[in-house]
Amino acid sequence: MALLGGLLKGNSITYEKVESLRDLTPKRICFNSCHSGALRKIKKNDTIGFFNVPFTESIGKIFKRETGLNFKQNRFGRYFYPIKQEDEMDAIELFIEKYKENVFLRDNLDISIAIAENFKNDEERTHIGHLEKEAKYDQKQESYLELKEIIKSFIENTPYYKKAKCICPVPSSDKDQTSIPVLLCDDLANELDIKSLSKSIYWQEEKKSLKECPLREKWTFLEEANLKVDYNFNRENVILLDDLYQSGTTIQYIAMKLKEKGAKMVFGLTIVKSKKDTDNQ
Repeated sequence: MALLGGLLKGNSITYEKVESLRDLTPKRICFNSCHSGALRKIKKNDTIGFFNVPFTESIGKIFKRETGLNFKQNRFGRYFYPIKQEDEMDAIELFIEKYKENVFLRDNLDISIAIAENFKNDEERTHIGHLEKEAKYDQKQESYLELKEIIKSFIENTPYYKKAKCICPVPSSDKDQTSIPVLLCDDLANELDIKSLSKSIYWQEEKKSLKECPLREKWTFLEEANLKVDYNFNRENVILLDDLYQSGTTIQYIAMKLKEKGAKMVFGLTIVKSKKDTDNQ
């Protein structure tokens, strides 16, 4: 049987590991949309319900820490928890309610979560999607401040994230541009009393666009951009922050580099997960 959703996977990240996940679907769990039916209340023998998820990357650690429960794996490779008691049902319902807007992502980070999807459908943005758009493209200060408070609350109230010692932005491809992730990292670090690595990470060369490129080409472009991480971790845990998660290639590449510099665990946190892709089909 496969290792439980990557919970026991090796600590390092490599191109081969990223490639091995590329064709696996689905790549997200969101209780507000695609997995709204994850909890089934059904009486069968001594069982009163089932909580089903397609993978345990990201969600497995959080679920165990929040509820004290562990997913099981069936012979088809899917994961579930058979609910035997009402207190287990209550714990799972609270878990779903707390994380209903969040998106658990399937990648090679230790945990990877987006605050929300960016679109409800092809035309209508989620509330977080609106805030991200207004803060990033319209430079609306009130939207930025609301986003900051939402992200701060997530970090303060989420296992693993609240124990991180550092926060690091995915650096902008434009060295002269102060991006939303950089601004957020500096402000959040100050308010949460952790270290910001915004001045310690940057691309030394021009980073080419990764849109519509195959994985191998994306990885080559990232290597050619020559990422500099001017910080030596002492087995510290770090939050890696970005505004938009699409394929996940860039954030996995950067997480690999942070681990090469001694980071113990890397917790990905993005504002929104893109809706217009096929990774959940």
